[in-house]
Amino acid sequence: TILCPDRLTGVKGHRYPLDAVALLRADGLDARLVLAGDGHLRDALVAQARGLGIDGAMELTGRVSHERMLRLMSEADVVALPSATTVRGEREGIPVSPMKAMALGAPVVATAISGVPELVEDGRSGLLVPERDVPALAGALRRVLSEPLPAARLAGGARATVEAEHSLAASCARLRELMEGGVAAARPAAAGPAEEGAAAS
Repeated sequence: TILCPDRLTGVKGHRYPLDAVALLRADGLDARLVLAGDGHLRDALVAQARGLGIDGAMELTGRVSHERMLRLMSEADVVALPSATTVRGEREGIPVSPMKAMALGAPVVATAISGVPELVEDGRSGLLVPERDVPALAGALRRVLSEPLPAARLAGGARATVEAEHSLAASCARLRELMEGGVAAARPAAAGPAEEGAAAS
């Protein structure tokens, strides 16, 4: 099962995993795609899946609760986040969905654009592919689905990354460092001997 957990808009790039799943199934891999979210591209994606002949292997959940989304992430074999820059130049920052999936220990395949590589380290906490590169996306998904041990290592690395760098404790520690650094920088420097003498005269 491949999960795409986001709203159905252009910047999320859902059309590309549909093409990738068609390639995987043509190669004999029984891949199933779950699109967990809703949006204005829903009808277009349904039509695309039908045209590719994979409509029976795709599930559209519509909007889901936070609790169900976490459950879907936990149950998925891989979470795909194939973000793409739109023709109007819209793009991701650092999306929250991969962070949630990584915290749950799910293997993540994402595109290497915007702030995504700051979160997902290729080969350690997930796999990164170029945007709109369907063969590369299909290859990364195949690797996770077909190689359990490497997939488990990626899942472990993903969880470790979030715990070390994006947990509440880590964020609070960084905030404290920034605040203490700002306070220290704002303090006036202590007067030296020459300045003290001048002040006395």
